[in-house]
Amino acid sequence: MESLSEIIKKYNFKHYHKIDKICSPLKDHLSISIFIYYRIETDGKFVTLSNFPEQIDFYYCQELYLVNPFLVHPSLLRPGCLFTETTPNQDYQRAIHLSQEKFHMYNTFLVVTKSALFLEGFLFGNKVPNFKKIPNYLNYLDLLEKFSVYFKQEAGQPLGRMAAEQLNMHKAKGEAFLKREEGLPLSNEGYAKKFTSAISTLSLREQQCLELFRQGRSAQSTAAILGISRRTVEHYFDSIKIKLKCRSKSDLHEKAFF
Repeated sequence: MESLSEIIKKYNFKHYHKIDKICSPLKDHLSISIFIYYRIETDGKFVTLSNFPEQIDFYYCQELYLVNPFLVHPSLLRPGCLFTETTPNQDYQRAIHLSQEKFHMYNTFLVVTKSALFLEGFLFGNKVPNFKKIPNYLNYLDLLEKFSVYFKQEAGQPLGRMAAEQLNMHKAKGEAFLKREEGLPLSNEGYAKKFTSAISTLSLREQQCLELFRQGRSAQSTAAILGISRRTVEHYFDSIKIKLKCRSKSDLHEKAFF
């Protein structure tokens, strides 16, 4: 039976030319030469592809993923973006420095997105150590978002085949998969929820309904948990859609993960 690192190596080297071609617009137009994609589902299922197979092979063979605070259960993180060099975790910082020294992989910028069932990470980087010469990621956010959609469409076949291998980050990391890193940028800590609640236009009951919706609960299940009728729950969702300017419940997925 192949190990996690062996499967990751197999898929990333086998599909290198396809992934490199998909990523060529990043290099040609935005001066971004390195791209890594990963997806983690709530049950731990995991896939990752990159246009830099040598680095990703080294990363997983050396088990550096074990100290990566962004490879955790989706509920522990919130959507957003950051330069990974700003992450306070010292073990993770050492892993970043190893990649810099061995592969000249600098200025890595991570974008995290979420849905009801999984978390996705889009890591961008280049080989220019001078911080002043890095791509202007923040100005490119809309373009990076479009590329992320494009990448998943074009890489759908290898991603699907890799998913069939049943890689599991929970099994690989054990309890660390469920451990929140205190003070980590993008950590879904209590202060983030309190801040969101403080600036929300939703009532407390509407926030509760939206949170249960985020967890994948049905209207019937939400009603049972809150001790109200299903009709009342649907009334709350009608109000939520108006306040968040959503036309349907499916549109709430994006609004539910701020």
